[in-house]
Amino acid sequence: MNTLLKTVATSFTFALVAFGFAGCGGANTSSGGGSQPQQAALVTGSWSGTLVSSSNNGTNRLFANIQSQGAGSYFSTMQQTNVCNLGLADCMSAIPDVLPEACQEWPGYVLTATVNGSQITGSIPYYQGGYCNANSAPDQSISFTGTVSADGKSIVGTYRDSLTADSGTFNASAGGTVTGTYSGQIFNVTATGNGPNLPVSFALTQNNDGSVTGTGTISNFACASTLTFTNTSAYPSFAFGGAFHVSAQLNQTDYLRLDGITNNDGTYALSFFAVINNTNCASGQGSATKQ
Repeated sequence: MNTLLKTVATSFTFALVAFGFAGCGGANTSSGGGSQPQQAALVTGSWSGTLVSSSNNGTNRLFANIQSQGAGSYFSTMQQTNVCNLGLADCMSAIPDVLPEACQEWPGYVLTATVNGSQITGSIPYYQGGYCNANSAPDQSISFTGTVSADGKSIVGTYRDSLTADSGTFNASAGGTVTGTYSGQIFNVTATGNGPNLPVSFALTQNNDGSVTGTGTISNFACASTLTFTNTSAYPSFAFGGAFHVSAQLNQTDYLRLDGITNNDGTYALSFFAVINNTNCASGQGSATKQ
């Protein structure tokens, strides 16, 4: 399975919406007197999932926010869907540093799904040509089927990758916000600063629309010491499915980007990139614990 593949998008929008497969609250009675099966209602908010290969035990993570198209049909846009290796720190790094441009690169996944009763079927197509070629046939598609739990908060099932013929188990759970305080360290691979290990702490707030704001500090770092994460068209900060991509604009031309994905155990894998005077001041990876 592809771990992280890049595509192109022409715009950036956020519409954090429910993964709420809205259905009837009780059984419907047909004109013939029969009853229709009750459709599971999933909780609203972001979802994250895990795909575990049955052939090599490899694990991939899915992050998505799902929107309803009505009539039991649902989707997650390219700007709100990502698939990558478990713990891969730069999972979100394919998302553009600066917006907008004529054609942006994005992780190339979208998600579609249909719910019937407690059963869900769906696919996660990947477009190597990106957003600009999204109307063409996908280069890869991960199909999945599963069962929705009685409380509507989880899905378990199986998946199959059309490109590699790989298959395995699939599970997903609702909820997950990046709001909280974090502490950890980042490893500065360009060694700008007083040492490669840089203590970092930050606090994030995820808003209802998926945008993120916050503040942070980095110790022993020549590029910057204090950070203010904002969400603008030029420097977006957002989260979906428990993964985040936040930007701190240091001045008119300088910025620092910090990406993170949850390991589902209270820790996050981090990736960062700092641009000072239009050049790469520092970049690296690290980890943090969410308090």
